[in-house]
Amino acid sequence: MVSAAGHGGLGGLVRRRAWRVARDEVIANILARVRLVIENYYAFTGQMLDKERLLHQPLRDILWDRITNFHTRVTELGRAGYE
Repeated sequence: MVSAAGHGGLGGLVRRRAWRVARDEVIANILARVRLVIENYYAFTGQMLDKERLLHQPLRDILWDRITNFHTRVTELGRAGYE
C-alpha cells in the first residue's frame, strides 16, 4: 500500500525520519560554526563577549558580512559534490 505522500509503508516513514535527523544535524553543525565565526570576530577585535547571550545584542555589519561569507563558502562546498 502506498501512502498519500507517495512513500510506501514503514520504509517511507523511516526514510523521512532519517532525512529529518540528518537535516537537523547539519543545521546544528552550521549554527555551531556560525557561533565560532562570531566568537572569532570578538576575539580578533578585542571586545568582550558574553557567550551565554551571544545573539542578545545587535551584530555589526562587518560581522554579518563574515557570517554571509561563511554561509557562501559552506554552500559552495555543498554544490561542489554535484558538479
